[in-house]
Amino acid sequence: MRIIILVDDDHFFTPDFLGAVIEQLSDEIVAIGIAKPKAGLKNIWKNFKRDLMHNLTIFGLIGYIRLYFRQYLRKKRSDPKKGKFHSVAQVTKRYNVPLLTLYGINEPKSLEILRNLEPDIILSTQKFLFKKELLRLPKMGCINKHAALLPKYRGVWPIFWAMLDDEKEVGVSLHWMVEKYDAGGVIMQEVIPVEQTDTVFDLYEKDFIALSRMFPECISLLKQKPRYQRSIVYVGKKYYSFPKAQDVKKFKKSGKKLL
Repeated sequence: MRIIILVDDDHFFTPDFLGAVIEQLSDEIVAIGIAKPKAGLKNIWKNFKRDLMHNLTIFGLIGYIRLYFRQYLRKKRSDPKKGKFHSVAQVTKRYNVPLLTLYGINEPKSLEILRNLEPDIILSTQKFLFKKELLRLPKMGCINKHAALLPKYRGVWPIFWAMLDDEKEVGVSLHWMVEKYDAGGVIMQEVIPVEQTDTVFDLYEKDFIALSRMFPECISLLKQKPRYQRSIVYVGKKYYSFPKAQDVKKFKKSGKKLL
């Protein structure tokens, strides 16, 4: 099977996940792609400014600085030989897997690059919506990872919203992708209990650790049952947007922590 994994350029959770998955599926992963905004200074600036404002709203200035300090420490402590990575590029270099940088995953140039690799499956852990041509590109289909037990908590920052609602468990869903966010047939899920001391950051880390177990299992299942799905998520379910300042204030007032 030929697999492409499309990711955000994340320095916290994605690198170790990729390292663990490549160890298990080394002969089947043909490329890792970093999904970027469409090319053009204006568009890149628009996306940067939006992401910056969202992060400042959620973490505040001090929290944002703490994140960058954690990133610095992670880089200092990284050891590829022990499976501890600080960047996607470091992982692909360690395992000699082609690294793609895709400016606009639905753009003709990106589609041509992906099509030439003749994938059977594309796994997405990144934030951009797949349009019809990309969805039809791999032979078997496109699979998304979502940090919630779908159909609950469709949308962004699902772990934040689940914690705000005092959920006792969160989870990971792998599902077939359609032209709507977090909809389509669910292939498999794993429940993650919420411990009293867990932060949002802790649970996202657990989410990617679970995914590193789940995805190889998912591939084994699909080799036997190529279009398997256990349930369907309909788009009529509530969709959560980015937390606003009042949501973050309520979250912190309840004694919960982001970092």
